[in-house]
Amino acid sequence: THKCAYEYRHKSATAVTTCAKCGKTFEVNKTVKASGKKGIYCSLKCYRSGSARTYIENAIHEFLVSIGVVFKSQHTIFRYTCDFYVESSLLIIETDGDYWHSLPGVKNKDLRRDKYMASIGLKTLRLSETEIKSDIDKCKNKILNMLQLEPISTDI
Repeated sequence: THKCAYEYRHKSATAVTTCAKCGKTFEVNKTVKASGKKGIYCSLKCYRSGSARTYIENAIHEFLVSIGVVFKSQHTIFRYTCDFYVESSLLIIETDGDYWHSLPGVKNKDLRRDKYMASIGLKTLRLSETEIKSDIDKCKNKILNMLQLEPISTDI
C-alpha cells in the first residue's frame, strides 16, 4: 500500500505529496486524505495508467493486439482521454459502459466530444457494453471496417 507523507508549508492550504505512479512531487489541498485515491496522482494520465482496464476495454484491447494494430490506450487528445487511438487510421475507439454513458449529461458530452474529434479529422467508433458482451464478432467487424481490413467470417 502507498502512504503519502505530507509536508505542510507554514499555514498555507496546500500540502506536498508524491505521485504514486511517476514519483513527481506536487501540491494538494490539505484536506485531501492520504488514504483515498484523491491526491496520490499528479494527473489524470497517471491515475488512469495505474488503474486496470474494464472488462469491455480488455476485450477490445485483446482484439486489437491479436490483429497486430498499433494503438495507444488511454491516449489524451486536447482535453479528452480516448480508450483507444489508432493513429495510422485516425480512429478513436470508445468502449461505453451502459450505466455511465446512458446518463443525459454524459450523452451530450459524448456528442460534443465526437463533434470536436471530427472537426480535427478523427473518426470515433463507439461500442456499447451491451454490444460488446452480446455480439463481440459484430464489434470486431465494425473495428475492421473502420480500419479498412477484411471482416471476420462468422460461418462455421
